[in-house]
Amino acid sequence: MGAKAQQFVPKGMKRDYSASKADPQYAYENHNIRITSRESNTLLSITNEKGNSPIVIDPPLKYVGIDISYIPGTSTTHVLATLQEEVLAKGVKIRIHYLDNADSEWKDSYIVFGTTSYPIYSASTFISKDAEQISTYLEYNHYGENIFYLANQEKPSPFQGVCVGTCVLNDYLILFLWDDPVSRIIRLESKGDTFAYKCLYEGSVKFDVKFPLDTLAIFENNDIQKVYWVDGLNPARVINIVEDIDLTSYKRDDSGYLDTARVVPGEVDIDVERVENGNGTFSSGTIQYAVTAYKEHATESGILAISPINYIAFSDRGANPEETVQTAFQIDVSHIDTLEYFEYLRIYSIHRTSKDATPVVKVLTDVPIEVTGSQGFVRYVDYGNTGYTVDPTLLLYLGATSITGNSLNQKDGTLFIGGYKILESYISEELKKEIKNKCTISFARRSTFIATGNNSSTTSRAKGYIYESSLKYPASEVTTFKSREWYRFGVQLQYPSGKWSDVAWVGDARCNVTPAVVSGYLYMVEAHINMEYEFMRSLAKDFINIRPVVVYPQDSDREVIAQGILSPTVYSARDRFSNSPFVQSSWYFRGMKDRYQQISNEHNKRLFLSVDHGGEIQGTWDGSTPVTPYIPKGTRTGEKWSRSYPSAFYVDSSIVTFHSPDVEFDDNFSRWDNSSLKLRIIGVIPFDYSTRWNTLTTKNLGHNGKTAIENFTNYSGDFFGSEVNNTINPWAGRWTDKMYNSDTSKDWTEDFPVYTWHRRGSLSNYGLGLGSQNEDAVLEKKIMSSLVYSDAPVFFSSARIWDANGKVAEDSINGWKLTPDIDNATGITAIRTFNSEDVSMVKIPSPMYSNLPDLVYYGNVNSIMSDFGDGRDPSDPNYISEFSVYYPLTRFYLRSDETLYIYNSDQKDEGGNYNRNSGGVKTADPIEIYYKSTPHVVFGFNYNSKHQQRILPLWDESSGVGKGDKDSFPFWADAPIGVDWVAVERLITDPDSNLPEKVQGPGLYLAELYKDTNDTRFGGTSQEALENNTWVPCGEPVHLNNIVGGGLLKCLVGDTYFQRYDCLKTYPFNDTATNSVVEIASFLCETRINIDGRYDRNRGLINNTSVSPKNFNLLNWAYTQNDNFFSYRLVDSDEYSITEYPNSVIWSKTKIFGEEVDSWVDLPLTSVLDLDGDKGGIVSIQKLNNELYCIQPDGICRILYNSRSQMVTAESGNMSIPVELANTGKVEGKTYMTTGIGCSDRASIITTPSGIYFLDKDRNSLFMWGPQGITDLTDKFSFRTWVDQIDFSKNWDPVEHKGMKAFYDDTNGDVYFVTESPDTTVCYSELLGQFSSFYDYEKTQQMVSVNGGFYAVKNNAVWAQGAGEYNSFFGTKKPYSVEVICNMDEPVDKIFNTIEWRATVKENGEDSQSTFDTVEVSTDGEYQKTGKVSIENRTGVPTGGMMYSDKTTLRRKFRMWRIPIPRDSVNKRDRMRGPWAKIKLSKLKPASEKMELHDLIVHFFE
Repeated sequence: MGAKAQQFVPKGMKRDYSASKADPQYAYENHNIRITSRESNTLLSITNEKGNSPIVIDPPLKYVGIDISYIPGTSTTHVLATLQEEVLAKGVKIRIHYLDNADSEWKDSYIVFGTTSYPIYSASTFISKDAEQISTYLEYNHYGENIFYLANQEKPSPFQGVCVGTCVLNDYLILFLWDDPVSRIIRLESKGDTFAYKCLYEGSVKFDVKFPLDTLAIFENNDIQKVYWVDGLNPARVINIVEDIDLTSYKRDDSGYLDTARVVPGEVDIDVERVENGNGTFSSGTIQYAVTAYKEHATESGILAISPINYIAFSDRGANPEETVQTAFQIDVSHIDTLEYFEYLRIYSIHRTSKDATPVVKVLTDVPIEVTGSQGFVRYVDYGNTGYTVDPTLLLYLGATSITGNSLNQKDGTLFIGGYKILESYISEELKKEIKNKCTISFARRSTFIATGNNSSTTSRAKGYIYESSLKYPASEVTTFKSREWYRFGVQLQYPSGKWSDVAWVGDARCNVTPAVVSGYLYMVEAHINMEYEFMRSLAKDFINIRPVVVYPQDSDREVIAQGILSPTVYSARDRFSNSPFVQSSWYFRGMKDRYQQISNEHNKRLFLSVDHGGEIQGTWDGSTPVTPYIPKGTRTGEKWSRSYPSAFYVDSSIVTFHSPDVEFDDNFSRWDNSSLKLRIIGVIPFDYSTRWNTLTTKNLGHNGKTAIENFTNYSGDFFGSEVNNTINPWAGRWTDKMYNSDTSKDWTEDFPVYTWHRRGSLSNYGLGLGSQNEDAVLEKKIMSSLVYSDAPVFFSSARIWDANGKVAEDSINGWKLTPDIDNATGITAIRTFNSEDVSMVKIPSPMYSNLPDLVYYGNVNSIMSDFGDGRDPSDPNYISEFSVYYPLTRFYLRSDETLYIYNSDQKDEGGNYNRNSGGVKTADPIEIYYKSTPHVVFGFNYNSKHQQRILPLWDESSGVGKGDKDSFPFWADAPIGVDWVAVERLITDPDSNLPEKVQGPGLYLAELYKDTNDTRFGGTSQEALENNTWVPCGEPVHLNNIVGGGLLKCLVGDTYFQRYDCLKTYPFNDTATNSVVEIASFLCETRINIDGRYDRNRGLINNTSVSPKNFNLLNWAYTQNDNFFSYRLVDSDEYSITEYPNSVIWSKTKIFGEEVDSWVDLPLTSVLDLDGDKGGIVSIQKLNNELYCIQPDGICRILYNSRSQMVTAESGNMSIPVELANTGKVEGKTYMTTGIGCSDRASIITTPSGIYFLDKDRNSLFMWGPQGITDLTDKFSFRTWVDQIDFSKNWDPVEHKGMKAFYDDTNGDVYFVTESPDTTVCYSELLGQFSSFYDYEKTQQMVSVNGGFYAVKNNAVWAQGAGEYNSFFGTKKPYSVEVICNMDEPVDKIFNTIEWRATVKENGEDSQSTFDTVEVSTDGEYQKTGKVSIENRTGVPTGGMMYSDKTTLRRKFRMWRIPIPRDSVNKRDRMRGPWAKIKLSKLKPASEKMELHDLIVHFFE
């Protein structure tokens, strides 16, 4: 038998090896010992753990007691709280819990000390008189450096509660504490051996122990040091830990102070007013203003309020697109007292200089929020010269979306959040349906301040043209909803973060109200969404505001294509027969019968002759122009008839022109030319005023030797009321001159009429032909201009509307229906748009049932009429042979009643006979008809099934049409014999019509081109169609907590304008034309074009002779800007109900340190990276070596962000140095480091400089990912049996302590894996590369390194690790032990004899005899075991070295300690023998000694 010994110097622990194969370099188990050096030179020696102690707070916290007393009364119980010291206690909140006998339930009341700045030493409340029992609880107890407590209760710990998270930033340790129901954020500043304490936040953020925080710190500068955190449940939050925060400066019951998406108030309003003649300078166009709020270096809200569009224009007109306007805009923002979490208002301008162009967006100013008055008010004036430009899309994404995430981290100034969840979900389909069911839609008129008649705003009516530019008012005043048009309405709800929800569709409605003029002011139409009041109030629990939105009709959705006035056309017999053209534009508007008394307007009747009142063409007379164009049967052919009367002109009401601003200004209106449009007459434009101005010049003097100025009497001036009727005539004036007479002895002076279309020759009665040297008063150039003005249109009631396709059956908010009459109400042809400055034709499609070809139409005309002779058959008794090629000259005759009339200037010879051959009686001079038309629409009425011609309806019984005899027909077409060729309809059939009196004056029909709409309007009502619609806000938000006006939402902003249209119908063909006409009709109509955006200066002139499209109706399209910068969509909430994206990462814009608005608080949801879904949701984002790694349950991937690459320079050859390229600034994807291995519990993940440690529950292993790849610590370091005994079915939480939590001591390089048991709480030493020991740190909530120290949070206290007595853990002495396996020369059987160890033991600096006090030995699978045997130190006692049944004795020599190994516990006699033995030395009852164990030796015999 030989004696041997085995020495042990453990450098870690290994648990998995069989006892027979155990490595003697490793202990089987260490408990509460340390192998690495903490103090002195103890590396690889075993020392017991130096304990922890509570940190020292300096300066000390001051506790202030509060006394509670209560006095029951007959009606109430008075509860009083009194401070024991006179200190400031504002914001301290006491919950009073009392029993109400009325229902035997505990109820709450509160006492809150005042929030004023001066001390309040007592506070009270009154509760129910039945309050027989009360209990009190101090909810909020921090203020300043004081902690308050109830005098009859224990003083609270400053760290009271569960620590759900920590964060370290330089010398600061931040603790997040949950003390139900109060949350606190505590800042501890390391001062070496002490900490300075400050409570940063105390309120009801509601941390959740089931959702521990993931935190991230960032140092920007000394004044900005922030901590961000997410927990997977609550919104992402942030706090500036060095900000001087007043704990009562915010609502404690509101977490919005900390949210990255801060709660915004719903009451902020904005009002913008244009400052006339302001000192600012702006480019012309539109501007609107938006307001946000922000806290400096923190978050910027979403848009709190946005103004309607305002117009940058002159006071009386629009501005040229190239012009600048001197003006300013006064911006008033009110209700800013509600902006508790913000410091500044930020005012943006949105400026457009052309329609639908990308706007110029500027940050105008940041205004400090200083509440003045009860509501709080800020005023700012924009002069156009302040601010800076930003990307317009910035406004679209302003305001942080309320999100949370499972984890966050940053790289290169960019914040990443993984496994994010949107907390503002789409409103549910159920709520959308309820909203739709609770709403109705209606329309109503609203008054405006826009003047259009003689009222207090118009001081003079000297001109009669009353106009006020609407551009001085915002779009909410200017726009209207188009009558008889369809709109799709919805609502949006605003989340507390300021973001607007998706759209809830309310319904479609057809506007059944027309605009109006009342007392000289315009009345627009607004839409009303009427929501049940109580239902609207109920929405306040989840939302702050509600507003209306609308889908404006686009081309395919519109019912009304355009609104405008109608005018008949004219035709010449010569041109019609050859269809060259069949019809041409009338140079004048031709109104209703008896409304234009001086202008020919009866269908198929000749224009008034030159010998009649109202003659328009000088050469027309009975012989040249039959009354009607009908040919009696059997007389002559149409061709012959047209050759006989080539100069005959007639009115045609079967082909009409339509004049509308939507036609004139829309260059693409011809897109409707092939559409099946319909026509309805919806009203009358009665004219109240006209102005005429004519100019005339001659090539030479008159026959009397006088100039044109002396001879010409101009029929110009202003005319009102009934006078207008008499001034709408085709005469420019009269020429007064000596008559031409072959008898020169007679000197007669006469007046000669000047016609619209006057011959090229003399203005007097000289008729011997052009070019004669004796011809006097030769016309050089004449321009006739007229403007007729209507104060307001008269809209018909539905019953009076005339439709070309049938009788109106329904005209309501629900739709438009006709009673069809397919035989008679056959509609109109396809329209044709004329828009040319050339003499070009358009072809009107052949009218139905007409048997005609396509009809040629001219809008511009340059014809010369040269044949006005008598076209009657020579056999006709009225035929005048002397006028076969001539036409008579006429002159005025003054009757006795001073009325001028015209008669032939037939001169009698000396015998008293007329000399029809006299040059003063007749002429053959040509007549030039040159004119142009502005863009307009032309179309014809379809004939009825009887082949009768349909025309514009006649006004009443006094109106008529030109008809032939019974058996006659029009010369251009064969017609049925025996029937009327024209089908006549009349608008007014009741003599007692209740139309306004003004309608009885001159006027024109107001009509609409429209099309049928059906279920395909707006794409239909399917979910897909609703989603494809573009919705824009159309009214001001209603504050759900302050509903005014019941449940009414007003839609104020329409897509239509009710404005004055100066329709330039006719203008000069060129500058050299002999005769020119300028015809203008001014009237109000509905249009989709903002025609107040005209920038020419020619509105309302008396003299319009110089007017042409080059200087008239010049429109700046920028003013027709719809309020569409912010547009929204409706989504299928069921389809998009997913708000959780567990395997996706989002990231922020790059932070600039010290920036005004923190880029990290607003994460655009467009920046998204999706990870592989089959690997589970993102558990954590860790950063290692400046690379981000996403950990999922079944994988680890690296986010490729700012990937750095290198290139080698060619110049250096083999010695070249790699050059690092610049950062990409982009997320370029991901790459997986490992698959099949991951982590599902963030608490078990910790990152150190060496790698990322984590627990894989599915594989029951601890892993480390590092530069060398993945390492399975459990298997590599033989710790499988330890892991397998732990219950990982639950994730870690700081209350139940199930699962595992990982911590890192960066000073000592130790990784702690903490569980609920001291037997399973272990430390892995990075220095040793081994598991080193188990520790009694079980159920520790947090452990963290700060400024070279290591600290733990447990038991409502913060503990400094290694700062307490040895063996003291959280105030309790804990045992320590070492367990080894002696298996030398295995499998040789051994008898284990003694154990000795070399150790240095000190206590309080002195040598100590205190060492291990317990030994436990077992052999070969516990075949033998001693059990726990106490060790009795018998050093110096003669009987030492003996073994007893319950103990063994200890002897010490120098630093060597020795004990005999106890016998088997079964019979107390057998010595311990076997191939190996497991030996455990423990100190079960430690004091404060420090023991340094150098080695351990086991002696045995083989």
